[in-house]
Amino acid sequence: RELGHRRAIVVHGEPGLDELSPVGVTQVVEVVDGTLRRWRVAPEDVGLTSVSLDSIAGGEPEENAETILRVLEGEGHEGARNAVLLNAGAAVYVSGGVPDLREGVRAAERSLTEGQALRALDRLRTATTAHRSGSED
Repeated sequence: RELGHRRAIVVHGEPGLDELSPVGVTQVVEVVDGTLRRWRVAPEDVGLTSVSLDSIAGGEPEENAETILRVLEGEGHEGARNAVLLNAGAAVYVSGGVPDLREGVRAAERSLTEGQALRALDRLRTATTAHRSGSED
């Protein structure tokens, strides 16, 4: 709020995550036009199942990138998929694209299912490569 954001969320997910947690409850502080609202959300509240902490354990950066790519390709395991859906859904919600987090998660799920998320990554890769080579359009 003090940084001038009209809309934002700050989250703390169980068991100490700096993102929405697919493992347990996430504490949320939401900023909307200068007003703070505190709430809690669990994966079940948005139509997902809780997963084990082991199922979202990260690795080396290359391994993590591969895990995310597999999720975008529709092949990722449930823990990684739920983490992506929760946090992408939160981005859609905070952007104002949907009225609540549950709908944000549904939008993220459609994006994965229909291949839109993977196409967006491909566009980002292309733009990044073009920028690095100096051939911006």
